[in-house]
Order: sequence, then structure tokens, then C-alpha cells
Amino acid sequence: MYTIKTKDNYSIKLNIEGKGKTLLYLHGFLGSSDDFRIVKRLLKDDFRIITYDQKGFLEFNYNKYLDVKLLADDLHEVLKGIGDKAVVIGHSMGGSVILEYLKNYNDEFVENCIFIESSPKMLNDGSYKDGLFRGSYTIKDLDRDLYLIENDWESFLLSFIDKLFFNKMREKEIAFEKLKQIPNQSMSSLWKSLVLSDYLSDLKNIEKEVCVIGGENSLFYTRKSQENFSNSFKKASFIEIKAANHLIMLEKPRELASVIKEKTNNG
Repeated sequence: MYTIKTKDNYSIKLNIEGKGKTLLYLHGFLGSSDDFRIVKRLLKDDFRIITYDQKGFLEFNYNKYLDVKLLADDLHEVLKGIGDKAVVIGHSMGGSVILEYLKNYNDEFVENCIFIESSPKMLNDGSYKDGLFRGSYTIKDLDRDLYLIENDWESFLLSFIDKLFFNKMREKEIAFEKLKQIPNQSMSSLWKSLVLSDYLSDLKNIEKEVCVIGGENSLFYTRKSQENFSNSFKKASFIEIKAANHLIMLEKPRELASVIKEKTNNG
């Protein structure tokens, strides 16, 4: 375990396994570094894999203001500290953190990027329908969810977890018991910043090789939205994982590991 101190004196504990080209994984909203455990096991003989729990997650006493910019600042400190260029892999919110990082920092520490079930803009408005929950999530939904996060955290969790795990009841129960311990104060400001972020105009400026990965059965994003995301970069490819929803790394770890290995070695 290797620890990096952030600007606000927060300790980020890095889990490092394997040897070779560096892969850095960033988990999604309400996720953890443990989500990548199976994929990490499949890849650690060929790569140096680094994961960490982002600020506010699995630290059940963290109740400070939190937004995507602060998480991107943390990513910058991590990339500086690991001493090697990395292929950065972001799942869902993790992809937003990468985009925020690339918007605000020199990308000298990034070799290329892999986005898993991510979006450059989550909020659907006007003619834009490529956002969250297959183009259905609007400002009214955000207002409702902010109220629930602040006043009825468990109801928000149940609704969100239902989309993550769909018809997997046991997984829903386990996730709920763990996640209800997270302080809701930080999650409110973070969710608002994520949903209101818009990186569409930034994508054309990213010079790195990019791979966008989507789940065939995703309840979060349509195939078309993920293809549009991929097509917005200068150098990108799109891969769809069959029979997968949003949590591809848990549902189809072998298929995901194969794609990461192929794209990383060819990038």
C-alpha cells in the first residue's frame, strides 16, 4: 500500500499490483476500487495496475464539500506521485474525473484513456439526448435527486442501485447495506457537479488515443450515445460488451480485460 497526500492533506491509499505498463483505474459514483478486482487479477501478469478509493467513498466519516474538480485534483496528485505515464481507465463517474483532469491539467502523465460506460454530458436538455438513463434524465430529475440525497438518502440509494443491478436482488441488498453508511452531505454536492458538467466542447482537443466501452444492455447509456462519445475524439474506437449492463467490470470481467489488454498493447 502506497499513500499520497493531496492538497487538502487527505491521504489516498494506492493499491499497486503487477509489473509492466501502468494502468490506473478510477471507479464510478458509489463504487470503489474493489469493483476492478477481477479484471485486475486477470491483467496483473502483464501490467502494473493501480487502483484507489476516491475521496468520500468507503471513508464513512467524510462529510466535506466534494465535486468533480476536487476529484480531478486528486487524480493529478496521484499521477504525479506514481512516477510513470499511465493508461487511465474510468468507469462512469471515473470517466468524468478523467475529462475534468484533461480539461484543467497538462496531460503529460497520461498515455491514453479508456472510458467505460461514461458520458461527456449527463444532463439531457434541448436537443441533447445522449445523457444519463438513456437520454431521460433532466433538470427536474436532478432537483428531485438532490432533495432525496439531502433528505432521504436511503430512497435515493434504492433507486440508483436498482438501475445498477437491475434484477439481481442479492447484489442490491449487499450494496445498499454498504452504501447507506456513506455521508450524504458530500454526495449531494458531488452528484450536482457531475450532472451539470459538460465536456462536449473539450473532446476535440484531446490528442490521446481513446477507447469508449459500453454495455449492450446498459440502463445508463444507449449504444448511439456511446458511439457519439467515441466519434467526438480525434483518435478513438468504440467497443460494445455483449449482455452487459452498467457494471461491465463485474458482469463481464474477462471480456473487459481482453479489450483493455488489446487496446493498451495496440495504443
